[in-house]
Amino acid sequence: MEHSIETNLESFSGAKEIKLSNMLKKEKSNKYNPGNRNFKYKIKDGPTFSLLNFMSKYREQLLDYTEEEELDKQFHFKPETYCWYKYKMPDLSDLILMINNCFHPSDFKMVSVKYFTKEGIYVITQLINDNRKLFELNEGKTAELVDEPLFRI
Repeated sequence: MEHSIETNLESFSGAKEIKLSNMLKKEKSNKYNPGNRNFKYKIKDGPTFSLLNFMSKYREQLLDYTEEEELDKQFHFKPETYCWYKYKMPDLSDLILMINNCFHPSDFKMVSVKYFTKEGIYVITQLINDNRKLFELNEGKTAELVDEPLFRI
């Protein structure tokens, strides 16, 4: 099922800094498993949810909020370091891997890398914020999140 992103970027101010890093943190209980990068994330003062599972539903639409740049060799195999350099937030590395068709950090060696623009970070922040109730309803369940988000931006 394809999900759509409807947003009004006129309300987005490039001067206003998006503080996704204050809102989202990778759970300390995550254990690395080479076959599974579907880590859990914690919303500040809120529920835990699977970021990659949720955002993969919007992958194609999120590509509209990306640009490309040359990937410096110092970042090869190091998506978390790249995300720290780009956003001051290493926890976005799972999404950067996703939009670059990489399954594992060992795949993160390319000439050019797609990254999220400020508008893209805004959209991600809004999607998480607007679906907070959905995450609360699904917290602690092992099943996939329901197909339809409660809210769309």
